[in-house]
Amino acid sequence: MKIAIPQNSIYNSILKNVDDVCKSNNIELMKVTPERAGDLFRKRLVDVALLSPLDYFRGVGKGDYRIIPGPCLAVKGYSGLLSLNFKPNLRTITNSSVDFDNEYLLSITRILLAERYDMVIEFVKDNTDLDSALQKYDAALLLNHPSTGSIDITEDWFLSYDIPLPLAYWVGINEEFDSEVINLIKQFADIENENQALQIVNSDSDDERIGKYLFQWNDIHKEALERTADLFYYHTLVSEIADINVAEV
Repeated sequence: MKIAIPQNSIYNSILKNVDDVCKSNNIELMKVTPERAGDLFRKRLVDVALLSPLDYFRGVGKGDYRIIPGPCLAVKGYSGLLSLNFKPNLRTITNSSVDFDNEYLLSITRILLAERYDMVIEFVKDNTDLDSALQKYDAALLLNHPSTGSIDITEDWFLSYDIPLPLAYWVGINEEFDSEVINLIKQFADIENENQALQIVNSDSDDERIGKYLFQWNDIHKEALERTADLFYYHTLVSEIADINVAEV
């Protein structure tokens, strides 16, 4: 069996034991960029992949993609995961640095800024630190670097659409789905309680900001994916609205 996973710290919470489990089960593990994981799966070069919602949406019409129910990843409310930090005292914002390669997260940010703030920003890949970025650009979109006055993208997503922000889902092809994969991905995540949610609290501001990571597939994830698929179609980021299909186990 061949499995592809995206290399980024945001997925670590459901990949705690992936190396050991793959090694002990003679599974070929490919650690690649999020977009490469989607490409490998689309070309049938791997059997199972942990995909961003965008790569799942793009699979429509290219195969009977099925989400494997079990450990997955979404965030509801504040997280500190993805923050848009601004240069002080600006009246207009035209550009921003971005310190990561993740087309889905960048697309989510564009959608949110357009719909909630009527803002269209040019994003420039630049791995510089926050202070240096704000000397060169009007804003800086950073992973895991919240600051006072920044927009927390996952928090604003929930406030705007009343759904969690879906992040990552295990996907297989229906006609080739191996039911034993369910047990493997549970071992990857090593989550004792399948309904566990990791609470996030930020008490550093005047108003306490809270959120949580959601780790177990359920109807909340399905609705979040369905509505996100609609948004991606509306903003012409995909050519058709994806059906959210789940593997039978």
